[in-house]
This record gives sequence, structure tokens and C-alpha cells, in this order.
Amino acid sequence: MARKKFLLGMLVLVFAMLAVGCVTRFTTPIFYAQSPGRDFVVLGEVRIEGRGVGFDNLMEEARRRYPNADFVVDVMVDERVTTTRLLFIFTFTNQTTILRGTAIQYVTLAEEAWSN
Repeated sequence: MARKKFLLGMLVLVFAMLAVGCVTRFTTPIFYAQSPGRDFVVLGEVRIEGRGVGFDNLMEEARRRYPNADFVVDVMVDERVTTTRLLFIFTFTNQTTILRGTAIQYVTLAEEAWSN
């Protein structure tokens, strides 16, 4: 009897593992941004995730965390795709976009004059 329960439990575990899965897809960069050749100060890393997030949302988060942020550089875009199967027939997919970057503040000529 104990062996039947064990085998039944293992069977349920195997089906549960097959029914729920996670897939990672590599995405290509959406855009490239080049620095205009000005000096800048690195403020820190910024990260957001959600559905339908974009660069504007990343800039908003950068300005929320670092009020002096002028731009975000070195932007990385990742996608997390979670797929759930129900009875091997129905498939539910959830896609989350993750944006990471480095917030910077440009150094103006007046600030450079004070630092010398």
C-alpha cells in the first residue's frame, strides 16, 4: 500500500513538472543611444519590470530614484516568459519585460569651473 502511494505521488510530481515550465528568450536591442561626448557622473543602477514598460518608464524611475538624473545609458532589455500548461491542452503565457540601465548626470561647464 505504501509503495502504491509513493508511485502515485511520483506520478503526480512528474505531471506537475511537465505542466509548469519557464522559457527564457534572448531579445535583440531595440535602439542604440550614444553619448553626445559630454562628461557625466554615474548616479547608479535603475531597474524596472512589468508588462508594456519602455524607455520612458525607465527614465521616470531614474528621476524618481535620482532627482538629478539626465539620462540612462547601457540599457539592457530582458524578457521573462512563463508558460503554464493545463491538462496538456490549454497553454497560458505570461510575458514580463525587464529593463536595466545606469542613470547619469551630465557635468555642466559651470560645475567644471568650480571643481578646478
